[in-house]
Amino acid sequence: MTTFSEWMISEAAIGPQNIQYDENGRPNFRVYIMNGGELVGLEMRQGGHYKFAGDMFSNIFGHSDLLKGHKIFNWHSELPEGSGYGPMFYDICMEIATSKGGCLASMTLVNRLALIRSGQDFDYEQSRERKGAAMGDTSDRAEPVYKFYYEKRGDVEKVDPGIRVANDPEQASKPWMYVMYRRTPTVLSKLIEMNGKGQPVLVSGMGMHATPITSMNF
Repeated sequence: MTTFSEWMISEAAIGPQNIQYDENGRPNFRVYIMNGGELVGLEMRQGGHYKFAGDMFSNIFGHSDLLKGHKIFNWHSELPEGSGYGPMFYDICMEIATSKGGCLASMTLVNRLALIRSGQDFDYEQSRERKGAAMGDTSDRAEPVYKFYYEKRGDVEKVDPGIRVANDPEQASKPWMYVMYRRTPTVLSKLIEMNGKGQPVLVSGMGMHATPITSMNF
């Protein structure tokens, strides 16, 4: 089992343990949540102010009609590539999905569910062409995150929705793209705990309008 700390170290990723405070007690970065979790963003402290540095926004947010008995959530990352914040933000999004009674799902799975609902035939070449674009399958950049969850993360529960698509050659070779993921809120709980010990590191809203989040009821 890979612990949260090992996940952060192995991916050279940034997490709560990397938060540093200046002489005025302000953290070097903070996470903001808006629209009940549909938008999760990063602000970096620059010159005494916090400036937008990237976010993850929802493509699908609780569309339970796509899969009977489950709620599915998907976010698209616009975080700076190689910044090291990706793993923490994907964990946060998974925890938001879990707290809302659902699971994090890849865009590949979301598209297969939509395909089944519409009754259309699967077009493998079209899915490859649209990868990483609007209404396309999961990008090559995001796919390793789901693979890591599937193969390495013992603290992440995998939920198989039982979706089978005829003529999809990747379903057998890339099972991590066809299951859903959930985990007990750990990162969010840690950030909320840190809010009570100094300047807020988890906030609702942006910039000067940000207010500290004190519970999971955001």
